[in-house]
Amino acid sequence: MVGVERRVAGLGRGGVAVDDRELDRGVVVALNWRPNALHLPLYAALEEGAYERRGLDARVTAHRGSHRALEAVLDGDADVALVGAGSVVRALAAGLPVVPLAVVHQRTATVLYTVRDRFGEPFESVDQLRGRRILTTAGSETCLLARLFLSQADLLRDVELVDADGEERGGLIAGDADVATGSFADPLELEADDRTVDVLSIGDHFPIYGLTLVGPAAPLRRTDDPWRRFLAGTAAGWAAARTDPGPAAAAVAAETDDSASAVSERFARGVESFGTGDAVRDEGWGWHGRSTWDRLEVALEQGDLLGEGP
Repeated sequence: MVGVERRVAGLGRGGVAVDDRELDRGVVVALNWRPNALHLPLYAALEEGAYERRGLDARVTAHRGSHRALEAVLDGDADVALVGAGSVVRALAAGLPVVPLAVVHQRTATVLYTVRDRFGEPFESVDQLRGRRILTTAGSETCLLARLFLSQADLLRDVELVDADGEERGGLIAGDADVATGSFADPLELEADDRTVDVLSIGDHFPIYGLTLVGPAAPLRRTDDPWRRFLAGTAAGWAAARTDPGPAAAAVAAETDDSASAVSERFARGVESFGTGDAVRDEGWGWHGRSTWDRLEVALEQGDLLGEGP
């Protein structure tokens, strides 16, 4: 993959390419969006003291999109960013000095979804998108992956993309389009309002990693350093979120309009749907391999989506 000389494997399997920023005085993690269920492992690590026990003072900051989170790292305002895989590949293709450290979710949580009374029929196949209007937020990770998916299905020229400026769900209900892009939790919220919702998960059709922890790139090192302690703390947070999500869910809920129980339920469903897989069972949390990154890079290049910047 462009910008990566060798595979950066999962925790405990080889070196991690990052620079020598001093993490002991604090680690700032830039989130790709407002706190939600996808961020639960980081909040679990904070709540159960996984970072503190490893000598790290960590905190999170929320940003509007993966590109903003990446910019925070590049500008020195954050040490680590949690971003979508498509944004990672485009950043590397643009020559930006970042590197993927660990994959938090093995598959993307990006979906295309609709409500039955708006779509007019059960939404069961990508071919049904032909001639439809699709709500998405220009420049977002979900927009990028939706365009990639439509390009791979040879449908990109047969649909109309409508910019929703971050309000896909509301725009769909208002009738601004037939289908919306979003994260897996968006249709769950519509289902909670007793609506009939149909979902097409992009990760079921194309092998794309989900949210990925990204750091500033530098020569490969193998020493036991603060970066490894950060990854170990985050791995502990992943385990804590799976076994006892309550405290972390309460912390996320305190920063949102969601209940702690809803956050916990969405995280559990997310883990089941795209959080794990053979790679996690065989290699451990955070594992990622070059072949999957390479496939995504090639697909973006074939769809003329690679050179648009992060």
